Amino acid sequence: LSGTTPTTPVCFTSSNSPYLKNTKSAIDAAISHERERIRALELQEVDITSVEDLKAALKKERQHSRRLVSELAHLKSVAVASTLEAEVHEEGRINCLMRRL
Repeated sequence: LSGTTPTTPVCFTSSNSPYLKNTKSAIDAAISHERERIRALELQEVDITSVEDLKAALKKERQHSRRLVSELAHLKSVAVASTLEAEVHEEGRINCLMRRL
C-alpha cells in the first residue's frame, strides 16, 4: 500500500453546478478518508513480524477491496437506472410538447 494514493478520476472544475460541487466534496472526503486509512495501516504494518500476521492483514484488505467493488457496482447500477429514468421523463415531456404543437 505504500506509495499509492487514490486520485480523483474526473475533473469537475468546469462547472459551477451545486450538484458537481457536492459531488467533488464527497469525492475529496472519500479520498481523504482512504488516505488516512492507508496511513494507519502502514503504521500497523511496521509491527508485522510473522507470516500469519501478514496473511491476516492481506485477508482484511481483500475483504475491504471486495466491499468497495460491490459498492462501486451498485452505484454504477443506480447511475444507469437514474439516467434511464431521466431520459424516459425527458422523452415524455418532449412528446407532450410535440402534441401541443
